[in-house]
Amino acid sequence: MKYIKNFKLFENEEISWKKFYDDEEDVFLVNEETTPDELESELESYVDGLHDYGSGDSLVRKCCDIMRDSILFVRNEEGELGDTGKEEDYADKMYDELERRFTDDYSTKRNEYGEGTTSGVLKLDGRPVFEYESHDDGYGFGGELSNVDHILSIILDLSQREL
Repeated sequence: MKYIKNFKLFENEEISWKKFYDDEEDVFLVNEETTPDELESELESYVDGLHDYGSGDSLVRKCCDIMRDSILFVRNEEGELGDTGKEEDYADKMYDELERRFTDDYSTKRNEYGEGTTSGVLKLDGRPVFEYESHDDGYGFGGELSNVDHILSIILDLSQREL
């Protein structure tokens, strides 16, 4: 049902992106006051769920979504979301730029039964930001974030860049 609701929202170009969020409080925005610890806390809560999948791709999308939201939205003093007035095209270009700067180096080893274990390192501009290991079937062993301050600085730089 949620899929149908979101599809119908896409059909109407006048609908704000805010309507895609069930709860505005769940939207994490990055600005100059955001600390690496706050971003790490947000990403760790998300990464905990990734351990079942072991993929860096989902973390990349999460970082890109945070940046995109930070470009398009701002919180007022009451904590409500408001539009920044920036164009969605700009946010989409910055999303693509951040996504392009991530690389996911991974390899899979197979045991005698043909079951695979994938180990990977997600990098941002060549610096490791997430190391993980998982079974091929999606069952994860875990992962560890690093260099969150680097992620934050890149997100801030891109979200404030002028085209």
